[in-house]
Amino acid sequence: MSTKPIGVAAARAVVATATLLAVATGTLGTAVAAAAEPTATSPVATAPSEQGRSERDQVRELLTDPSEWVRKGAEAALAGSDEDVHTFLTVGLAKIREDDDWVKIGQIITAGGPATKSAGQAALKGGIEAIRDFLAHGQHRAREVDDDIAVNRIMYAATQAGYKKLEAAAQKALDGTPEDRREFLRTGQFRARVLDEDLAVTRMIGEGGPALEQAVQEALDGTPADRHEFLERGQFVARQIDDRFSVTRIFSTGGPKVKEAARKALDANTWDALKEFLRTGQFEARKLDEAAVPTPEQPAKPAEQPAAVVANVGQPADSGAATAAARPAAAAAASAQTTALANTGAPVGGVLGAGLIALAAGGVLLGAARRRT
Repeated sequence: MSTKPIGVAAARAVVATATLLAVATGTLGTAVAAAAEPTATSPVATAPSEQGRSERDQVRELLTDPSEWVRKGAEAALAGSDEDVHTFLTVGLAKIREDDDWVKIGQIITAGGPATKSAGQAALKGGIEAIRDFLAHGQHRAREVDDDIAVNRIMYAATQAGYKKLEAAAQKALDGTPEDRREFLRTGQFRARVLDEDLAVTRMIGEGGPALEQAVQEALDGTPADRHEFLERGQFVARQIDDRFSVTRIFSTGGPKVKEAARKALDANTWDALKEFLRTGQFEARKLDEAAVPTPEQPAKPAEQPAAVVANVGQPADSGAATAAARPAAAAAASAQTTALANTGAPVGGVLGAGLIALAAGGVLLGAARRRT
């Protein structure tokens, strides 16, 4: 809100105070009486004592007026003469009420929502009549608009938080009357929120570490205000304590790079640093530690043996003569296989060709061994 309306309201309050002082000291009454002194042609005024009794009764009724300024003005007038009472009723009261209206609209603008502020500012520019219309009617219309906005905002926040009771209560208020929405904002929202927050705290049981578990139990054992404070602030403090414990535990068992990253997160002393380490930092550091571990040497692979030698493995020592006798047959088979491969166009030196040759030679040797036995 701009400072201009408040300044005007404050100025009006000062004027009201000055008016009260004038009434209390009798100076206002003297000035008005002097201005109103009857001339030779003026009609005869009512006897002061008769007029004073009637006006004093009117002022006494103002002692219960809602306005503090009016009550103080009435008290000051009654403490004075009948002339002071008359001056208060005919001049001072109207002035005090006008100043009081300026103060009221300033207070409403300060405490009101966007629509109320806008309507109040417009009334200030229109003068005292516009101000009084705002106080009598305009502020209520503007407040209905502000209430609609406030209830919608609460319902949106409830939806985002998963507060089903609060969301349903807000929707019911929006479907109702302006008074329903006013009642929801006054009390209904808080009753519904208590139910949702009780459920939200209960759902956190078993969700976190030791610190969170303890904080959850304390909140459940406490008041609705305790549970609200836990959801707004306490749960995050407990979660940070648990995360710090987790980082410390990983530090104690990790490799050099893991320890270095964990120490960096702990020294930063922020929850963001702890969460970042637990989310990604520890895994990146662990990869570096694993990469730094030397790979064990593999045993040397034995040299490949010629096909004929491989075929002889496992044969008895006394089979040398049979093997020698079988060599011409093996050579003949190999020659025949080579000729066959050449006829198909396959390369003799290929892997497949070598395998076929070895297989043919082995078959001949195996047949010779069987004949010997």
